[in-house]
Amino acid sequence: MTHAVTRGKVSSAGTNLSERLEDLLTSDVFGRLRYLKPEEAIIPILNKIQNSKTCLQLEELIVDPTGKVSYQFWPYINNVEPDLFLIVPLVNDKQMAVLVECKHKSGKSPRAVKEEKKAVKLELAKSDQLVREYLIVEDLKKQYYRAILLYITGHSEIPDEELKESASLIGTISSQTKKMFYESTFWIGWADIWRILQISAS
Repeated sequence: MTHAVTRGKVSSAGTNLSERLEDLLTSDVFGRLRYLKPEEAIIPILNKIQNSKTCLQLEELIVDPTGKVSYQFWPYINNVEPDLFLIVPLVNDKQMAVLVECKHKSGKSPRAVKEEKKAVKLELAKSDQLVREYLIVEDLKKQYYRAILLYITGHSEIPDEELKESASLIGTISSQTKKMFYESTFWIGWADIWRILQISAS
């Protein structure tokens, strides 16, 4: 039974079909990756994620080959439910936290803010799904050696417009928070993941 089913993510009534299929895709792909050696699956994927400026270059962090990656599906963190939370072991007993948001056909989920004109800047920024999850990443940086937000979509290239929208919202707080959002938020496409897994399997 997949993680999507056990966590009640697949509706028997067929409601929110697009979101349910995304949850099933997330469960099927990452549910299998957790049974593979990190160097055969999740590490090659993380080495290919990118943001608007650069690739992550995970090899510089030196993953502990004897360690085990922790997978938490749909955890509740600060009243937010990302699709996945990974803890990647590094050498010298350090760890990297990866908060994952997965989409396919749909885009990021906005959350309406009532009376926007009266909303404080932070609450307005929180109307954006990636901003809410980025704020969690900032908290995780206090606990882990490195913490990032990973956005996975069905795009063939990085969805700059979606990321720019989120960056602009968080940037209403300060130019520094906008800069930190770009430095902490990475992306990879499902097709890229498939290609990486095909190479690893050959």
